[in-house]
Amino acid sequence: TTTTTTTTTTEPQPNATIIQFELKDPNFYFSVDEREFDPYDLFESVTMVETDETGAVIESTRVDIMDQVNFNGATPLSTYAETPTYFVGTIQAYYNDGTTNTPIDGATPTVYIGVKGDADLSGKVAVEDGVAILTYYARASAALDASFNEDEMLNKFAYFLADVDTESKLGMNDADTGRKISVEDGVNVLTYYARKSAALDPQWPDIIPSLKSLEGS
Repeated sequence: TTTTTTTTTTEPQPNATIIQFELKDPNFYFSVDEREFDPYDLFESVTMVETDETGAVIESTRVDIMDQVNFNGATPLSTYAETPTYFVGTIQAYYNDGTTNTPIDGATPTVYIGVKGDADLSGKVAVEDGVAILTYYARASAALDASFNEDEMLNKFAYFLADVDTESKLGMNDADTGRKISVEDGVNVLTYYARKSAALDPQWPDIIPSLKSLEGS
């Protein structure tokens, strides 16, 4: 389930126009992603409303402005920048009225950004990541407790980075969709590491061709 929080930009005031928004849970991204953050991934809703003379919201004036929200060009790549391991922090959302890009007060969703294949969150793909993935697989296959990190959110994040072929954000194996940590994930990470060590400039879609058609990848 998704836990959301509703926040308004200002305290309700008489005869005012305000922006209200509802945040989704923090989202996960890869450090090489050059696409601007998508508000639909980070907000349940963003609406503009008017208040009456008492400061109460006039529901009939509520307008969906999600398609006018942006992040002023910020991407996972630019946000991650020179981060040595993994990035956990907030990004600022903006409202564009057609002429001006204005920061939305308080609209700062949390994002997690890391290196694909980096299961131990060290900031690089190494042998240790392949071992961590294969250990997770072995324990899960034996119906034992399996995790990458003691922190719940970091464990889900590490799972996302480790599940290199299907990029699941659930943080656990899912029989319904077939997205899970498998032997192939460990092998693919070790293959990537070996090619990187040999200065062969590996690309994940070359190692895992199915990524080319994976929705959202």
